[in-house]
Amino acid sequence: IYGIDFSGAADAGKKMFVAKCALLKKPPDLTLLVHSVLPARQLPGGGLSPQDATAAVRSELMAATKDQTVVVGVDSPPAIAKEFMTGNWTTWARRFSKIYQTPDAFREATSVFDGIKRREPKRRTDVEHKTPLPPQNLRMYKQTWWAIQGIFAPLSQQGFCVVPCMDFSGSHVLMESCPASVLKRLELYTEPYKGKTAKHGRRRRVILDRLKRGVPIGRNSKSLLSVQMADPKLLPALVADSGADALDAVLAALGAACSISREDFPAPEDGKMLDIYKLEACVYC
Repeated sequence: IYGIDFSGAADAGKKMFVAKCALLKKPPDLTLLVHSVLPARQLPGGGLSPQDATAAVRSELMAATKDQTVVVGVDSPPAIAKEFMTGNWTTWARRFSKIYQTPDAFREATSVFDGIKRREPKRRTDVEHKTPLPPQNLRMYKQTWWAIQGIFAPLSQQGFCVVPCMDFSGSHVLMESCPASVLKRLELYTEPYKGKTAKHGRRRRVILDRLKRGVPIGRNSKSLLSVQMADPKLLPALVADSGADALDAVLAALGAACSISREDFPAPEDGKMLDIYKLEACVYC
């Protein structure tokens, strides 16, 4: 299981964190064992630019598929509102970088000026699952462009199934996993955890302590999933990371692990598998 806290910034390799984990099953409960949490620039072949960072992440994920089934939760959307998409998701994703050759071209084409202000149409999942921002928002558009161009689109042609847009066949899986939605589901999104103050650090520790004790995987399941660290040095490092990018990577992995473990997967946590999700995708938590 991988969790990726994504970034499309110029220094994405410093801000994009990758959590590498293993899902251990001891019915009825589960353990997510976190082996490492690294910025993308520290991966083999990694660099600071989003191009180098995404290339390193792709290489890491493809290498992992050689001897195991890989499930990846990415904190970034693989699609946009249906009014901007044609055909099915696979066809659209394959053409994405030709339709929108740069992040700025992507934002310009998908935010509509109505004469007064720019309108940013949301996906159905953004409404249903209360995501903080639509994919083409000023704070999101570079991240969205690089995630689709650098992760979702290429890996969908290399053996990964992007759910729920592609038919789930039990192969390697890529999904949108939102840390904020995970925390909301667990009723842990009540106080700020990103920041440099001692209070922010205490909040990160509270979240991690709660995850260690075990959290419900969701829906009607009675199973709990506990997050454990393979290396005791990981816990203080996650608490010390003021931007909480490392913690968000773990939460993205947690969202993916819980989702894949539910009986009605690839339905999202609310159990509603809407037809529009085949095109626009949906948030998993």
